[in-house]
Amino acid sequence: MTQVLSQRSDVGAPALSCAEATVLVIDDDPHFRHLARHLLAPDGIQVLEAECVRDGLAWLQANLNEASAVVMDLVLPDEDGIEAIREVKDFFPDLKVIAVSGVNYSSMYLKICKYLGADAVLSKLQIERLPELLASVL
Repeated sequence: MTQVLSQRSDVGAPALSCAEATVLVIDDDPHFRHLARHLLAPDGIQVLEAECVRDGLAWLQANLNEASAVVMDLVLPDEDGIEAIREVKDFFPDLKVIAVSGVNYSSMYLKICKYLGADAVLSKLQIERLPELLASVL
């Protein structure tokens, strides 16, 4: 998939307010995607959804510079979320990434995600913090 992507060209772009933000939620759980939309939409955030890494990366490629942030699950059916975070950061370095996980041992994986370039991490058990966390990274 990495061959399909190209570099972002908006280096040095000004920070956005949440009301101007477009967030791509990549998660195979439709309930989580629905909850993320429910939490973010009242703040004027446009929420887009992808149920797998392949679809999410394809959307990013087709819509260069449209997304402000990606909320990425770590356990996905088509690709490891940790590897996907590296791909996103390699090809879209200014795009903000929030890694989320609901697995019991998520704290270790979330720490790894921060090391690999995630701008923020969040346990799915604390999903209510998503709007605040998004505002802090934007």
